[in-house]
Amino acid sequence: MEMTTEGFRSLVYAVEIVFVFVFLYLFDILYIKNGPAFYAVLGIALFISLYLGYLLMKNVQKYFNY
Repeated sequence: MEMTTEGFRSLVYAVEIVFVFVFLYLFDILYIKNGPAFYAVLGIALFISLYLGYLLMKNVQKYFNY
């Protein structure tokens, strides 16, 4: 069973979304540590990850819209 180009691209996008979130989260933990800035950066990381996830789902959805 081979993965299509679009399937592989979607998998790469999903891995990139996780990587961006983990990078921002680790940056947040290591350098900011606590306070309002911690929650601000965490909120930004969540927003970016959710937005990129939405774009990924929107991209994949067109293949299942019969």
